[in-house]
Amino acid sequence: MRTTLCNLLIMLLGAMPSGLLAQCPVEQMDLKIEVGTDDYGYEGYWQLVPAGNSCGVATIWEGGNDVQVGCSGGGDQDATTVFGYGDNITISENIGCIDNGSYDIKYVDDYGDGGMTFSVILDDIYEVYNFSGTGAGNTFNFEVASPLEYDAGVVAVIVNPYNNPGDVIIKGAVFNYGATIINTLEVAYSIDGGPETVSTITGLNVLPFTATDFVHPISWNILTNGTYNVKLSSGKINGNDDLLSTNDFTSKEIVIGDPIPNNIADYLIFVEEYEIIGEALTMK
Repeated sequence: MRTTLCNLLIMLLGAMPSGLLAQCPVEQMDLKIEVGTDDYGYEGYWQLVPAGNSCGVATIWEGGNDVQVGCSGGGDQDATTVFGYGDNITISENIGCIDNGSYDIKYVDDYGDGGMTFSVILDDIYEVYNFSGTGAGNTFNFEVASPLEYDAGVVAVIVNPYNNPGDVIIKGAVFNYGATIINTLEVAYSIDGGPETVSTITGLNVLPFTATDFVHPISWNILTNGTYNVKLSSGKINGNDDLLSTNDFTSKEIVIGDPIPNNIADYLIFVEEYEIIGEALTMK
């Protein structure tokens, strides 16, 4: 009977999601960093340190070529394939439970041409940051903190910088910073600080820490030429208030002007003129 119960317990634990088995204490989150390499994986080295620390100071985690590159080997161009990561692979570095707070990834590249990528994943669910290494090295800062339940923000106004008078379609891109999938989103735009044109977009499926483009259902009707500031923002998420309003909006200057006239025909119509400057001689 004991054996049966033990086997049943093992089966139940094995069927549980990994995130449930790795629950961290309050004020901590499980941290994983996925490291991607290019054709020269041995050239890269990195460390995880508390924010503001230099490479090698209070190091929490490290990876890559610590023998030939390390903290000071950026640009030396003397690393070999004997050490470090392999080429064109992704390595999952499971740091484990870590205190909420701010941290730095210190990246160093031996050849000085970058190439490593870093994806920061919290609680094995939220891929909250993505970094790409360049040059001889970089410092990438990120925060370990549980995402708010509802948090989104417009990150781009996707409208041509020059438009003709009439109806202008307002497009944008929104990023889901929250922990909840976005199905409906309130969006609004205003011109030069004027009243907002508000509408709600439905039928979305924006996963946490991903982005999507959208079109505001109501076009901007503008008949007067000039330069205008278009502010585009997000509002209620699935009918709920956005819990962080400071990242909701962005803006862009748009020029409204008359169409450029098509003068090609003026260059295709011409009158041929010529002048006789001499006569050819006929040789006998």
